[in-house]
Parts: sequence; C-alpha cells; structure tokens
Amino acid sequence: MKPTMKKWLTGLLSVALLAGNLPVYAVNTAYAAEEDGFFTDEAESFEGSLEEPEENPDGGQSEDSFASVSEFTGFTSGEAEEDFSGEEDFVAPDSQDGFEGEADPTTLLESDMQDEGGYLQNLTLYTSQSGVSTVALKRSADLDAEFGGKVYVAEYGSNMDSASFWITADLAGNAPDGSAIQLETTGLDGQKQNLELSTSAYKDGTRYNVSASVFSSGGNGSKRALYTITAGTEGDKQVYQILVERRLDLSDLKAYLPDDKDLAKNILPKFDTTGTTRDYETTVVVSTASLQVVPKAFSSNWYQLAISSENVTTGEVKEVPFSSTDTAVSVPLADTGDTKVTLSMSEANTYADPALAEKTYTSTGTYTILVHKSTSDKVSFQVTPEDAVISVYDKDGERLPPSADSLMIYENILQGEAYTWNISKYGYISKQGSFTGGEVSDITAELVKQDATQPEITDNDWINFRNSDTNNGITGSSTPTSADSTLLKWNTRIGVGWEAAITPPLILGGAVYVASGQFIYKLDKNTGEILQTS
Repeated sequence: MKPTMKKWLTGLLSVALLAGNLPVYAVNTAYAAEEDGFFTDEAESFEGSLEEPEENPDGGQSEDSFASVSEFTGFTSGEAEEDFSGEEDFVAPDSQDGFEGEADPTTLLESDMQDEGGYLQNLTLYTSQSGVSTVALKRSADLDAEFGGKVYVAEYGSNMDSASFWITADLAGNAPDGSAIQLETTGLDGQKQNLELSTSAYKDGTRYNVSASVFSSGGNGSKRALYTITAGTEGDKQVYQILVERRLDLSDLKAYLPDDKDLAKNILPKFDTTGTTRDYETTVVVSTASLQVVPKAFSSNWYQLAISSENVTTGEVKEVPFSSTDTAVSVPLADTGDTKVTLSMSEANTYADPALAEKTYTSTGTYTILVHKSTSDKVSFQVTPEDAVISVYDKDGERLPPSADSLMIYENILQGEAYTWNISKYGYISKQGSFTGGEVSDITAELVKQDATQPEITDNDWINFRNSDTNNGITGSSTPTSADSTLLKWNTRIGVGWEAAITPPLILGGAVYVASGQFIYKLDKNTGEILQTS
C-alpha cells in the first residue's frame, strides 16, 4: 500500500472512532459493484444477488439467510469494522491501482453507482418465497419526477403474475430513529394494499408478497403495476417506486420448410419458454423461397401479433416469402443474403391505480428469426449389401429423409454443416462415419458379416420390458417399503428434453442398457458410469 493511502485510511479510521461509529461507505464499494455486475451501463441499477448465508446464533446456516451487503451504500457497519480492524493493512482492489499525482483516491460520497444517504438498502426482488431466482431492478432516474420517488424498473413476462413478486429489504443505518418500511400498491380491482416490512427482512431471509392480484397473466398480461416503498418516519421518509413493466411473450415458436405440409420437422432451435431468448437463427438451402412460421400464444392472448408487420390470426400458419416486393411481408438483408423475420406484439393499456388512470403506455414484445442461405449438395451412398439401412443425421441429431428417387441419395446437404451416418443390417457389423457438407459427394461402405458366436449372457437381472415372457413384471428381489429404508444409489443424466427420454432399462451381463435418441448406452450397474455408447 502507498504511504499516502495508509495515511488517508488511518485518518478516516481515527475520525470514525472519535465519532463513535464507522462510515457505511468505503473506497472500494463502487469498484467492487461494477466488477460483480450489480450495475450496468450508465443507468443506476441493482440486481437481487444471492450472497453467502450468514450463520445463525446456534452456529448453523439458514437457507433463507444472507450476508447483509448493501447494494446502495457498500459495507454494513459490522463488515466495515472487520475490514478496517487488525494489524494488516487494508488493500484496495486492483482496479484502483494507477492513481498518480497530487490527488490520492478518495471515498465515493456520491455517484451514479450509489444511493448515498438512502434509508433503504438490500432492496431485492424474487420470483418466489424460496428466494432461488431474483428479478433485476434497473434504476430509471428519468421517471422519478413522473412517479414521485426513486424509480426502479422490473420486467415481468405477460404469462407471469404478482404471485411471483416477492420483495425484501433492510433499513439503512442512517435512517432516523423509529423508522419503518411500508409497502403500498393497488390491486387490479382498484383497491389499495398495504404491508409493513421488517426493518431487517433481507438480513433475516424474510420475503413479502401482496396476496391480492396486483398484476396478472392472460387478458391483463400487458398491464403494468406500481409498488411504492417508504422508508423512515412520518416526518422524515424517503420514497422508492418499483415499476413492473410487462414483456409480451409467446408460449412457442416454430418454423418449417415450405414443402413440409405435415409440419413434421421444426428447423428452429428449442424455444425458450422463459422469454429470455428473443432471437433465433436457422439455415436453409439457397433455393428455399419461403418459410412457414407457427407462433403459439399463452391462452390465446396474441396481443395484436404481427409477423413482419402483417397481422396474424389465432392458430394461423403464416407463410413468409423470402423474395417479395412487399417489404411488409419479408425483410431481405441485401448485404448478407439473409432474411430477417420479425414477430412483434403490442398493446396499449392504463394503470389499475385510479391516481394513475390518465397515464397510458404500450407494452411490447419482439422475436426475430434470422434465416441464413447456404448452397446445397447431395451425397450418394454405395453400400454392400445393397439392402443395408442407411441413416443420415444433421448436427442436431435429426434424421434426414432420403431422396424421393432413391434411398441411396440424400439431397439438400448444406455446405459447411456437419453430418453423421450409420449403415446397418442384421447379421452384419454396422459402420459409422461423418462428413461435412460440400466436401464429399460419394460414400462407399461394405459391411462385414458377423460370423462370431456370442457367448451366453449370464448375470441377467432384467431381460426385457417387464422381465417376463408373460409380461407380468413380477420380481423376487426385495423392494423398499418406506422412505426411511430407501437410499438413492446413483443417477446419471443422459440427453436433454423429452426427445432424449430413455427407454426402460435392461440389466444384462451385469450391466444396464438403455436407449436415448439415436444411441444405446451401456452403464455400470453399481456406479452409473457410462461404459459404452453405440
């Protein structure tokens, strides 16, 4: 540590001790906050952050108890005393290195990153009482004058309701004696709702929810809500506002090639039902002239859904052409040859609070599909024996259909994309391989007849679906009779999503066999370790 820094901190500590308390801010507060991701860009914001659990008086740890680290004012007094006590020097973060010249680092008494002098700290918003998931709170100072108080914005999807609004906070040490924390809001029925929060709710792991419906999903999924929090006394209090903005969401979004009349193969990545992912990409062959887009709404709440500015009715399969003079239908991106399809929703609304009834706003939601064009090729197989089964899979594990003219030919192979293939026939040893589109046009494979005789398999605990030729599923093995006598021996994750759901297991030769997707897995019966994959 530099001598000037040591002198500065020593002076600060001396003044604090003479005054009888320690400042709740410290030189590294804002820097640490920036590095930890509490604040973004120039907007003052804070996100609910799960801190390490603090110990209970009995020495244990509470699941809902967290260390009280103020995102408004930096360290709590207890933490500051610990950081500035002892014989070791206080070491500033690396981000402070490099201060040169006459001016030494000084404490950040006021900045966009702090709410110095605020009566509230550790204001955190959760989606449930358990406190597993937090909701980001973004500081919006430009709204302070409009709503009266320090405004923070929280975004909730149109399929969420106020049952997922759980709030907590602590009273700051500089709040006047006798201070309280009050929460007030207006339900969708126009009735006022009030709660008093504990002054140490965050530290104690206590979270509060207004039982009345303040904002909802469905028909009111676009309607905002406002929560008002006051901290202090009747004569000396500060007001904080949490504005709940609504993001209009879809429940599903799929796209199909124009010749897929049965809508059998979705060419988009798996849809994110949480609403976090809004932009999707897919690749099609150059000759593809359009795309069938199939959006799905939550409970038929479409919120005036439009696909590239053209309104869509409920349940409609919308065909979007890639080349059209009508730019409202598709949006070709001339620089890349790609096409962007935009799905937008919007709905104008007002607040349930009669005092805000004259304020209007528009809730929106947007998704995009970026369609890349790629040159295509075809791959021909020459196999022996000729009646062997050929299977070709794309990079996502989806099986491709062969050409309508020949089972040996696969068309629409995208250049640069990765593919795998498998050739099999009963009584022969299968062959597998891979290729990249555009790099090969012919694949030759000759299967070798399986002449070896398999030895009899022993140590078979479960030989078929119900371990019985009569399909009755009876076993002579002991089974658990209560939860107290049951213990999980092992578990192994195989695949993701319902497409990878495993088959009922077989136990043959002392190993467990299951199939998932296009693969068969052999697992160790005692540990669950995957021993082999087909």
